[in-house]
Amino acid sequence: AFFPKKLDKIDSLYASNAFIATAFGAIPRSEIKDFFAYMMDNVPNGYADSTQIISQHYNNETAHFTYTANPFIKLGTNSWLIKNKTIQSQTFTTSDEPEFIKNYFSRHQKNIKKMDNTTQNTQAVIQKHLAAFSTQDGNIVAENFSDDAFLSTPLGKVKGKKELTRFWNFTFKNLPEGYMDTVQSVYSHIENETGYLVYTA
Repeated sequence: AFFPKKLDKIDSLYASNAFIATAFGAIPRSEIKDFFAYMMDNVPNGYADSTQIISQHYNNETAHFTYTANPFIKLGTNSWLIKNKTIQSQTFTTSDEPEFIKNYFSRHQKNIKKMDNTTQNTQAVIQKHLAAFSTQDGNIVAENFSDDAFLSTPLGKVKGKKELTRFWNFTFKNLPEGYMDTVQSVYSHIENETGYLVYTA
């Protein structure tokens, strides 16, 4: 899903310092064309025809798609950060990485970046946030956000710590009984200052 049909101008779509984040590592801009060329040549027969969009969401400079491609992928996501009409970063994730994706990284070990200090710090912040979320206390959850932070939802944006506190308290108060007990992590990926989580409930 989301593989370009033509690669002639694929490089021009990405900023000079852009990258694609995946479960196996980050693909730098210099390797992006090679990555898509490999995918186009190795996607299993029937993959494209089986792809169905589950949801799509746009907010300012970000775009996010969730899709399925049974029987190859149960749940996949693509997220883009776009500025000045160029892609700054792209996150490509699937709940169960198929062999054709694994094979690319087994042949391109040089592209796999080890977790640096920035990524470790991001991971720590996310773990703190998840721990706060489990308390079901909006005041505690909001403490993990900066004063000028915002939360983007399909219905609009929640801005500032005060509004975030109100939002989380309202959310926890109105969650269906037993909701929190059903929450399960499907996929998570952390790259530098970006953390991405997919869950089901």
